[in-house]
Amino acid sequence: MSVDTDQETTLHLIDAADGRLLQSWAFALACITIGRGEQASIALSDPYVSRLHAEIIRESTGWVLHSRGRNGVFLEGRRIEQCPLVEGTLFRLGPTGPMFQFGKVEPSTGNSTLSVDPDAVILLALDRSEVERQADVLAETDYFQQLQAKARELRRKRTTSDHPALE
Repeated sequence: MSVDTDQETTLHLIDAADGRLLQSWAFALACITIGRGEQASIALSDPYVSRLHAEIIRESTGWVLHSRGRNGVFLEGRRIEQCPLVEGTLFRLGPTGPMFQFGKVEPSTGNSTLSVDPDAVILLALDRSEVERQADVLAETDYFQQLQAKARELRRKRTTSDHPALE
């Protein structure tokens, strides 16, 4: 089997939540390894990623993804042992692990920009009359009255100690 190692391919780390491109790697290798180990072509520090989690091997028929990790490799939600790769194939390391796209990434059109009118967002709505009513109820309690008396006493002591002539 003759393998052309000059043919470059690309892998992209994709944010699984929103599909954003996080990082890309280009390779001119016949075998690309992904895992936690330092020797991996793409080394990830993720506790759910095995030291050697996956291999992408250039075979005579094209690129083939091989699962090597304990948590498996998932393609369209199904665990696979091996699978041919074509441009745009998405796969995950483990059922909820890092997501990769093989080959080209479609450029973002920018149509997904989030726009929010800050005046339309109510962060906190208070019923002022209810707040005042509750404050009045609290102010009439014995405990609050005792706190108020103690505060007056402390202010008086502080004023007289600051100005001894007022005693």
